[in-house]
Amino acid sequence: MRRTFLAIVATTAVSIAHASVLGPCSPGSAAFCLVSPDASIVVNATGNALDLSSRDLARVEGLPLTPVSINLAQNAITAVHAPDASGLSYLNLSSNLLQGDSLLSLPTNITTLDLSFNAFTTLDNSTFNWLQLPKLQTLLLRGNGLTRLQGNHFPPSLTFLDLSDNPLAFISMDQTAFNILSSGSVTVLVDSPLVGSAITTQTCFGVIASLRNATNVCIEDANAEAQSAEQYMMRFLVVCSTGTFLIVMLLLYRKYRMIYMTAEDIENLRATCTSSVLYEDTPTQFVELPTPDEKSRAEP
Repeated sequence: MRRTFLAIVATTAVSIAHASVLGPCSPGSAAFCLVSPDASIVVNATGNALDLSSRDLARVEGLPLTPVSINLAQNAITAVHAPDASGLSYLNLSSNLLQGDSLLSLPTNITTLDLSFNAFTTLDNSTFNWLQLPKLQTLLLRGNGLTRLQGNHFPPSLTFLDLSDNPLAFISMDQTAFNILSSGSVTVLVDSPLVGSAITTQTCFGVIASLRNATNVCIEDANAEAQSAEQYMMRFLVVCSTGTFLIVMLLLYRKYRMIYMTAEDIENLRATCTSSVLYEDTPTQFVELPTPDEKSRAEP
């Protein structure tokens, strides 16, 4: 166990020490390099496919324009900024370190995007707007530890969505997204028994419906959500008003009680204290009973 832990620490330290950045070799250059603390290596990107998997990449600051398919799997990538690779249609970013707040700027012509086995736990429109990829057909999100998928908008071009190996307890979307995912042209993969388990009439501000694979989802209703927020605010104001009223009444009670005591109770209290002092100042007297001899002498 200890040897395994030390091996993991050593591997992580080596990866950090040799982490590379993929980007233009120089500003405005058409050539791309893998830049690490030790060296800068020019990437051969003249073919249709480019494989840069397992190269200790930490960031992507651009992608070559020529390749149609790029494999960046099994690295340590935390950010991707490559909106200009217009010829790219397949991008594999699986087994990296991307998460909800990671920079993810991608070419708009991508048709297949593999984000499996990263570090996403929740996905919503603040994470990434899938509508920015209008040609996206295949989206792979397998094995991310996703627990919540909320308010995502998918392009009409989508035909395959892989959500397997994720403990998705809550999935919500608007009516447009539901119509896309429930159509006969889209396949949605889920395999966890927890999928949809947190969707109830209390948590869903809208309508509970099922996709073609029997997965429960919440179709959001903006009006219902706004009404629920308004009701919550009204309850909050009622609780605050009641608490304020009780505090004011308590303070008034204490104030008038003190006024009443100064008029009458303080005099009674003062008399009681004075009487107690008088009794305490009187010395204690002991009376002895006469003996039989003293009784006989006292009789005439």
